[in-house]
Order: sequence, then C-alpha cells, then structure tokens
Amino acid sequence: MDKSRRKESFNRLSVYLYNVHAFICCFLHVIFIYSVHLRGDHLKTMFIAVVINENNQTIHIAFALAMENKSLLLYMVPYEGREVSFITNIDDVVSSYIEHVFSDSYHGYTSKSVFKYMRTRGVSGRTLQPLFWMTSGSYTMSDFEENFRRLTPDAHETLANIGHAKWARLITLTSVGILTIILTSYVEMVLHKRMQKSVRWQATKIPPEIPSLLPSDIYLVFYLKKTCVVHLNRHTCSCGKWRNLGIACDHAIVVSRHSNIHELPNMVQIYYRVDMFQTAYQTQTMHPFPIPSE
Repeated sequence: MDKSRRKESFNRLSVYLYNVHAFICCFLHVIFIYSVHLRGDHLKTMFIAVVINENNQTIHIAFALAMENKSLLLYMVPYEGREVSFITNIDDVVSSYIEHVFSDSYHGYTSKSVFKYMRTRGVSGRTLQPLFWMTSGSYTMSDFEENFRRLTPDAHETLANIGHAKWARLITLTSVGILTIILTSYVEMVLHKRMQKSVRWQATKIPPEIPSLLPSDIYLVFYLKKTCVVHLNRHTCSCGKWRNLGIACDHAIVVSRHSNIHELPNMVQIYYRVDMFQTAYQTQTMHPFPIPSE
C-alpha cells in the first residue's frame, strides 16, 4: 500500500471512530425490542432491538430469530456442516444481553408490540386502536395521563405506582447530533398538513408582565375549546411538538399567520436545512438527494 493510500485509510479510521463515538453519545437511553412474525412456511418470530436517536429515528442494534425446527434452521442459516447453536427462548436472551450491555437504558417494547399483545389477550373494541395511538403519541404528560387512564385504568395505576423513571422516556434531547438526516420533503409535507389543520384557529399576543420596549413574542392559541402557549423566539409550544420534533406545530403556524410571518422554513430546526447539510459535509464528496446535476 503506497503512502497516499495509507494516509487515506488513516483518515477514514478517524472518521469511523468519530461516528462510533457520536452513536454512543447521541442516542437516547431508550432501547425497544420489537417482534416481527414471519409468514409463509416458517411461522416463527424475529426479535429486533432498536435505539432511538435525538431526532426520534430508530436505529437497529441487534436482531435474533426464534427457531425450533430443523427445516427453519437450514433455511435461515446455511451452516454447511459447521457446528451451530440456536437458542429458542430468544426473547429473554435478547432482553438480558441488551440490559447487560446498556445497563443505564430503559428496555421495553414498541407501541405496536404492546398493542398486538393487548389484542392477543382479548382486549378489543372500536375505540381501542385510536385511543391506544393517542396515548402512545402524546407529547405532554397531561395528555398521556388522560389517554392512558381511559385506555386501561388498572395498568395506569400500576405504572403510576412504579414511577415514570422506571419504565418511560422522560425527556427528548434537543442538541444537534451527527446522526441527523435531511428530510426536506417530509418537513414540507408536515408543515402543509398543519397549515390546513389550523386554518380556523385563532391566536392573540400575550403582553409581557413587565412593560418593556421590546415586543412580546409569546402568543396564546385557541383551538377546539383548548389553549396553547407559543414562544416564537424559543421555538417552543406548550403542546410539546415543536421542541420534540423540531418542526413548527399547528399552533406555531397559527401564530406565524397572525404575525404575517411567511418564512416557514425558518420555523424548523437547522438540521433539517440543506445548507447546514452541505456545510457539515463540505469536505466530503457528498450531495443531498437528488444530486444537483440531475
């Protein structure tokens, strides 16, 4: 290997190490185990363990298959005469090993897994599914408590006694990490839907408690007999969506319409912007999709 190629390999190594460090530092301390039921001739289960980064995106860190019969083993793993060991109680194995490696993280199941488990236990009804997703998609603790209590009072009481820190994610990081990706089309779609949803809502400015020459940027939004407080400069809303997702919520869009603010792209976090993407990778031969030449 010539000197230039050795130098290039060394530079790549530093990048790889930095990416590993960023992965360890940037993902939320939440690990979910999700089960996928295989169909066809091999009706078994695959278990997937994922972590959530600070942009609420899932990243796979491990997977395993629950296998019991020889035909399935031969189908999934071409062992070619080698000695291969398989573990059938893979659910407990995945959970225990992940908990051993990531001892400070919360370990649980995804919302979809919990919903399927409820269905297998005979919990049904027309209102179950929408109420369940309202619970799992709550952005504020008060909304979550209300929906969860309506969904299953017994489970709510049990988990309330255990304490949220034992079983639920309490906060979402707001710093910008290396694992973020550009989702321009997704952001535009979300903003468009929220603009349509909030077209009839009303907003009013809240005067500062202490008289000041500086204009107040705090607004009160009225919608569906409810209210939300929007703080424009801080990019926050009492509903929790703006801070957690980094995209202006419906209430913030109402305030922008009320204040004649037409630059909605400025109401999303900087890591969604193409120029920030280009700045971050300006020394690399990388381009946002699609490539400008196309």
